[in-house]
Amino acid sequence: MERNEIVKIFLDKGYMIDTTSLDFFSENQTMVQPFLDYYSDLEDKTGSIDINLVQEILKIKISSLQIIKTANKKQKISVSDQSTFLNKRFDAIKKIMNNRLDLINLVSINKISQKSKKFSLIGIVKNKNDETKSLILEDTTGEVELFFSENFFSDYDSILHDDILGFICSNEFGRYYYIKTVWPDIPLTREVKKTKENYKCIFACISDLNEVLTDWLNKSADEESAIFIFPVGDNKNVKKIFEKLPHSSVKYLVDGTSIISLSGLTFFLSNNQIYKKYQEFFKTTPEATLTNLVKRRNMNPSLDFDKSVYDDDPFILDQVPDVIVVSTLDEQSVSNYKGTNVLTIKDFALGNSVLVLDTKTREVIKIGIL
Repeated sequence: MERNEIVKIFLDKGYMIDTTSLDFFSENQTMVQPFLDYYSDLEDKTGSIDINLVQEILKIKISSLQIIKTANKKQKISVSDQSTFLNKRFDAIKKIMNNRLDLINLVSINKISQKSKKFSLIGIVKNKNDETKSLILEDTTGEVELFFSENFFSDYDSILHDDILGFICSNEFGRYYYIKTVWPDIPLTREVKKTKENYKCIFACISDLNEVLTDWLNKSADEESAIFIFPVGDNKNVKKIFEKLPHSSVKYLVDGTSIISLSGLTFFLSNNQIYKKYQEFFKTTPEATLTNLVKRRNMNPSLDFDKSVYDDDPFILDQVPDVIVVSTLDEQSVSNYKGTNVLTIKDFALGNSVLVLDTKTREVIKIGIL
């Protein structure tokens, strides 16, 4: 909804809202209806709504949940748009990798010379040739063909079109050979964040309104709970579940891909179907599939799988997320990769369970609901 549409909804009910309240509802649109339902039932109410009243009724800290990025696709895409999009990704990944000590003798492609015996490159995988087991690597200065010897065929197979990675290479009589991949990855020295508040983050994936789950959420969720609902497919009817959830809880509908912040923790959340394609490519478990993407610091690297171009790319992990949750791999799993909780959830109807994260301890438990 646009801001003027939110204002109109309130005016139609006979209420005026201040600018701060409008800012809040613009970023948390799923809370508009629960607020109005609760407020309309009050006997002692006024026609003017300010942020203090919103906080009191919803009983949340307004600043606790913030949307950092969402997947807003460009509707019309040109070849130039795709090129600009990839170049922005390249700049972001290169910035992450520039200080990597394992990238020995790092050079740009146009600086490779016959004297360059062992060197490193950062580039975009422009093309792969399965017959010659070679790839075309490109940066902003040019391109080069990189060959893989038989010992590294499995490494070749694991690389995607449009991957942006570091490579250690050798020059053998004017032909350039692959030695090793250097992943953007998560730093080993990264601090594992925990919150002072004891938030319970409840992650549920649903294909339709579910009374069993709704009743459990109403009994279990409170003002120290954050409920994340992942709808299956395009079932917009699922949004109605928010009307029945506790007003005091933080609530967020994951419809697409977004990066949000909750009390200082960063969450990457997605119900995008592309992850099935990545799992098929890697031939791995759901948690290993996501770990392979985290190592790239890019949760959707290949335009072969997703040709969309995004205004504010939510898939590039320039800021390492503390929690990653994906709902489209048809399996429930819990793992940890270098301090990041990596979770996959499945439709509640297929297992009657949810995952709950304690933000103070970063522990995750599976709860079955009958």
